[in-house]
Amino acid sequence: MISNYINTTNTLNFTAKPNLKKILPQVRAAFNKTLPDIQSPTRLHTFLSETEKSARAAEITELNNRTGFVRKFIDTLYRDGGLPEHFRGLIGIIQAFKAANCSEYAEITKTILNLNGVKNCDMFAVFAKKKNQPPRALDHAIVALGIKKSHNNKKTQQLFQPPAGTKIIDMWYDGYIGTIKGAHKKFRTLGLQQDETILLKPLSTYEMDKEAKTVVKQAFPQLIIKNRIP
Repeated sequence: MISNYINTTNTLNFTAKPNLKKILPQVRAAFNKTLPDIQSPTRLHTFLSETEKSARAAEITELNNRTGFVRKFIDTLYRDGGLPEHFRGLIGIIQAFKAANCSEYAEITKTILNLNGVKNCDMFAVFAKKKNQPPRALDHAIVALGIKKSHNNKKTQQLFQPPAGTKIIDMWYDGYIGTIKGAHKKFRTLGLQQDETILLKPLSTYEMDKEAKTVVKQAFPQLIIKNRIP
């Protein structure tokens, strides 16, 4: 589910403090309004029964092919047009082809948050850890908020255990807004076991600059949320 991108900057401090309780549902609404009817092959694989997957095999194959094309296209954007084209094209290609997996959901979610003044947020891969056993990847990416800078080291990408109250938003998982603790039961669908702990791993990403923000705002004005700061 997860694709890697290159980190260019790592700015994690608030310059303003938007009201997260207010803004996160608005981010979810802006995402859904801008990118309605997105399909995800990994969602179908995760949530459909074996009988349903068999019946829809041709549809799933076609969706996998579409998602693969989208990812290959996204990989060309920075090379061809720098940061502005990466972020504009990321949203544009998924809007056009209506296909994405969790890493694309997470990057667009982070982009919307950044456009609206939330800087202390980032993408992380989700891992499971059972006592006395090595961590294992759940092959899933989310956006977490308020992570300490020391934990969000994109060079070492060290796993860490976030506090139970860490806020997350997971648009791939039905737009879940809540905490790590609250996600524990949900992520059992992804293979997390009851006696396992959730760990996060920083993911390398591009970071928006001023020009990229201007370009994306012009292309997708519906992503700008009003009354985001109390």
